[in-house]
Amino acid sequence: YRRSDCVIVPRQRVNPAYSQMPLMTDQLCCIVCAQHPQFAEGLSLADYCAAEHVVREFADGRNLAMDAVHLHELGIERRAAVTVESFVLMPEFIVGTARIATVFQRQAQRFAQRFPLRIHPAPLAFPQAEQVLQWHPYQEHDPAMQWFRGLLLGQAALLDQPGT
Repeated sequence: YRRSDCVIVPRQRVNPAYSQMPLMTDQLCCIVCAQHPQFAEGLSLADYCAAEHVVREFADGRNLAMDAVHLHELGIERRAAVTVESFVLMPEFIVGTARIATVFQRQAQRFAQRFPLRIHPAPLAFPQAEQVLQWHPYQEHDPAMQWFRGLLLGQAALLDQPGT
């Protein structure tokens, strides 16, 4: 937080020493190529485990994404065919293939507006993802940061409205 005015982090990574407020929740789902017939009717857990996946990893090879952590806890292995450093690159490696990517529902909906993708519910129960806004306590009463936090909360509330 030394170089950031605020951060958005998953609930599991909240630093209790910093001020915080819930921002939004989301659910994990899967994206596949809409033109590929293999997953046209849905996605079973067997399909999910057997398929090649596009996964997000940090440059140092760590995969701390919520789906990866949950799958590891369950003892489920994925076949990572492609690793990317940003979620926004995932659709590029899904289109035209039989690969799967596990992403947040909001991301999937945005991706499907730009790419020929099909969105399927995840074939296993992932925990709901809560994103939290955090900032340093010295900024608690800063008027500009109060305004900015309010703006972020307002935008997050708009995302939770039906049809968005």
